[in-house]
Amino acid sequence: MAARVKWYKAMNRIRARTALTSGGVKPVLDTGGGEHSIFAKAFLQVLDDNRDVLDGFRLYWEVQEQVRRSAAALRSNQIPQYAPLKYAGHESGEFFFLPASETVRRPGVVPRKRHYTGLPYTPGQS
Repeated sequence: MAARVKWYKAMNRIRARTALTSGGVKPVLDTGGGEHSIFAKAFLQVLDDNRDVLDGFRLYWEVQEQVRRSAAALRSNQIPQYAPLKYAGHESGEFFFLPASETVRRPGVVPRKRHYTGLPYTPGQS
C-alpha cells in the first residue's frame, strides 16, 4: 500500500495530457448501450462501479474490455484508445478519478453534483 501511495504522489506532481477516445480513426458505434453509445455506457458504468482511486489507465483498460465485448456481441469491432496528446505538455503524469463521496473538501470550492471530481488527489489528505 505504501508503494501505491508513493506512486500516487509522484504522478500527482507531474502533468498529464492524455485522451481516452471511443475508437481510432474508423467509425464507431453510436448505439448499442441503451440511452448511450456502448463507449459512453461502459465509461459511466466503470465510474459508477468504482469505490476507490481509479487511475486513467485503469479506467481505459476496464472501459475497453466492456466496449470490445459489447461490440463483438453486435458483430462489430471497436477498440477505445488512450494516449498522450502530442505537443500538449504531457510529462507522463496520470489522471485520478475519485468517487464523489471521496471528494476532498477545499476552501472556496463549491461541490457540484457529478459522478467524479476533477480536483487533484493527495493521498492521506482529509
